[in-house]
Amino acid sequence: MASNHEFLARFVEETTFYNRIVLSHLLPANLWEPLPHFLQTWLRNYLAGNLLYFISGFLWCFYIYYLKLNVYVPQDSVPTRKAMILQIYVAMKAMPWSTLVPTVSEYIIERGWTKCYSTLDQFNWCLCLVYIAFYLVLVEFMIYWVHKMTHDNKFLYKHLHATHHMYNKQNTLSPFAVFRVFRACVPSIGWDTSGSTACDSSVHSADTSHNTFESFYYGRDMDSEQP
Repeated sequence: MASNHEFLARFVEETTFYNRIVLSHLLPANLWEPLPHFLQTWLRNYLAGNLLYFISGFLWCFYIYYLKLNVYVPQDSVPTRKAMILQIYVAMKAMPWSTLVPTVSEYIIERGWTKCYSTLDQFNWCLCLVYIAFYLVLVEFMIYWVHKMTHDNKFLYKHLHATHHMYNKQNTLSPFAVFRVFRACVPSIGWDTSGSTACDSSVHSADTSHNTFESFYYGRDMDSEQP
């Protein structure tokens, strides 16, 4: 029992290390140190997620829409400022809840509620590859059917999924619309039985089927327009 506690303590220590790296550079100590460990982890994910979202988004806009205008995207296909502001608004509403996903994943790991490894030499690589393959197939099927359900069900489409179709066209899509890619912004700790980190799992499963980047690159909507 004591050895198991020491084993799990490694993950808590690592999460605490990540929290300190991010929070100590962004906030005064008196604002975050008194918080419970779970809230510190969520705050780290939330702040780092916002930084990654805005920095990568603005760099993309500067390079593609300004330095390389008409090279990758025709000028008449550049999204309007209004469209990008709407995308930022939607992302900011989702950010607190989306960054909760890796936070809960880390909490599950720290509590010992899932099989984890503290080092890479503790598990079988062949079995790891099998788990990864199984995981990818399972997630692809689940994402497909969940996505299909949001189109088939009028209520879900209207109140949940329709927002996605507001900005997944070439002339409205901007990097600020791909927020779901950054849901798990800071590497989560530990390896689950699928062989991937909790962070990897949440990033991959965030929205695999929407093909946002492909939609942008090829200039067409990868989803159907309506349920």
